[in-house]
Amino acid sequence: MRHLSKACMIAVNIISIILSLPAAHAHPIAGNEDARFKVFPNFVECSLHGPIADIAGNDISPSDMKGEDISEEARANILDWLKSRFIVKPDGKEISPKLIAAYHYPARTQDQETYELVLRWNTEKQAKHLDITARFDPKTLISVGGGSYVLTASAPSATFETRANLFRTILDFCWMGMDHLFTGFDHLLFIATIIFACMHLVSVVKMLTAFTIGHACTLIMTSLGWFQVPGYLADVGVAATIIFVAVQNILSREEIKHRWMIILAFGLIHGMGFAHSLSELLPKEGLILCLLSFNMGIELAQIIIATAMFPLLMRIKWKKEVLNGERGAREFRMLLNYGSGFTAVMGAYWLITRLFGMG
Repeated sequence: MRHLSKACMIAVNIISIILSLPAAHAHPIAGNEDARFKVFPNFVECSLHGPIADIAGNDISPSDMKGEDISEEARANILDWLKSRFIVKPDGKEISPKLIAAYHYPARTQDQETYELVLRWNTEKQAKHLDITARFDPKTLISVGGGSYVLTASAPSATFETRANLFRTILDFCWMGMDHLFTGFDHLLFIATIIFACMHLVSVVKMLTAFTIGHACTLIMTSLGWFQVPGYLADVGVAATIIFVAVQNILSREEIKHRWMIILAFGLIHGMGFAHSLSELLPKEGLILCLLSFNMGIELAQIIIATAMFPLLMRIKWKKEVLNGERGAREFRMLLNYGSGFTAVMGAYWLITRLFGMG
């Protein structure tokens, strides 16, 4: 049990590090802008940070910057402001960006408040170079791949050469898969609820393997165009699977035999949801490699979750049953029921909102 506890602590530390990465540069030095670019096989993505004073006004309110939940009016105002401040030309061709998300980070004083914009320029193929012009004051730090450049009023433009890099592509799509699972609360809760009911490590391996095979099959087949399912139907299906496994946990008094078959079938549904989220990001060239890398990322995220959660649950179960006998077993069962009940409620919420187009 000592080894399990150590494994648990290591996994928790890993998750903490991973989840802290995006926020590490979310608050730039006041007065400076920080634009970090990533070049993918068929799109360019940028995370742009700066003082909120630069973007506030211009019919833009910090209260409108709520992540991906942005009104069309606010979205249009932000993009209109961006045109006069920031120009990106993949391979010399100016194209309009899409606003993926906008965030406002409050601070003790207004001059320390910052914003973050996540932008994406869709390209037909991987850009060989980027022409970037920034009209910020006093300066903008541009990062592309491993290179950085400072744009100032006297030198507002720069050209960055980009090269197709097999390892970089694998790493980017792998990270994208991990990020998709860690930030996809519905998928995350589904996996956690499955692990919650597993009493043996072999069961955890079976469940996660079945889930991986299931979602990998439909993700690849859907992305290759072999069949298509509307995104909202896939999302509704995901919500239904969450309710099912939660209720099954509550009603079953023993570990469910052959549950991996059910999880395999549900993995097919979750794979359709993954495919819907990934559809605009996949390139025509190197499609299979990108899909496999994305799946690898999801699998790594699942392993991290299982490594953190299962030893902790087994430690709690052991302490309760050894120290309190039958009473401890009942208490652990109650913990399982409460956790699964929360999952069922969340699943019902997602099901209703997705069925009626409210979320």
